[in-house]
Amino acid sequence: MKKYLRRNQSGSGFTAGKRYRIAEETMGFREMCYVVFDDRGSRNYFTIEPDSDGKSYRDWFTLEIDEEPRVGDVVKPYAAHAQWETTLTKRHYEEDGIYGKAWKHTHDSGWIGEDQVYIIDDSREEVAA
Repeated sequence: MKKYLRRNQSGSGFTAGKRYRIAEETMGFREMCYVVFDDRGSRNYFTIEPDSDGKSYRDWFTLEIDEEPRVGDVVKPYAAHAQWETTLTKRHYEEDGIYGKAWKHTHDSGWIGEDQVYIIDDSREEVAA
C-alpha cells in the first residue's frame, strides 16, 4: 500500500493537482506528521491530526491510497543501504529514455549520491524528460 498527498492549490514548492508520495510517517515537533518532498526536493512535514493552530495536511492536500502496487518496469535498483524500497519503478519506460522527473532519495544518514539512486515521479501520465 502506498500513500500520497495530492496538492489542492499551488504554492510553497508544490504544484496544484500533483501527487506527492508520503515518504514516511514520523513524529514532528509535537504531533505525528506525513513527510513529503516538494518539487525542489525539500523535506516537508504536515501534521496528520490538527495541531494547536487547528491546521493539518487537510488544509493543503487530499490523502490518496493505492491499495495495489502500480505496474512498472524496473528502472534502477536501489543502493544496498537505502531504507525505502528494493527497486525503483516507472510506468513509462523506454529503452532510449525515461519519461518523468527524477529526485534524489534521502534516508537517515543524509543524501544518497546522485549516481546511486533516483525516485522517478509517476504522478502524471507523461512528463517530458
